[in-house]
Amino acid sequence: MSVFLDLLFWILTGVGFSASPPVTTSPAALSSLPSQVLNNQKGFPISELKGSIVLVDFWASWCAPCKESLPLYDQLYAKYKTKGLKVLAISADEEAAPAQEFIRKQPVSFPVYFDDKRKLVDHFEVVAVPTLLVLDRNLKVIETHRGYTAKKLKSLEETIQKYLK
Repeated sequence: MSVFLDLLFWILTGVGFSASPPVTTSPAALSSLPSQVLNNQKGFPISELKGSIVLVDFWASWCAPCKESLPLYDQLYAKYKTKGLKVLAISADEEAAPAQEFIRKQPVSFPVYFDDKRKLVDHFEVVAVPTLLVLDRNLKVIETHRGYTAKKLKSLEETIQKYLK
């Protein structure tokens, strides 16, 4: 069934990994990140996010491109965290259990939150997963990427390098 849903998503949205105009909402919602972290990583307080370049990945356990992108974002985090990159993922699953099971099988080294009340999903106008937000050092959304393809990872890495300078 999830393969069908993934296929339907790609057909209906025609989404690749393109940089869309940034959402116009304020990043203030990050000050109230969900309290439930699905993995053993310590969540980031807002004070640790300010001053960093932040990738916020909205994903779901049933989403095939999400399953591919999470480990790659983990590699980017490992490569750039000492230079000021923070990564966090927010599960848009309806229930925590499937997301938690996925993260147990495929761990990442950044915090993975469960947005049980969909506050962040709604605040950042997430209409499809995966959706990746790139935030500047003032936590302003500077890029929004809907969808994912591995060949676009280089472009994302160039964006990260540009903003970390």
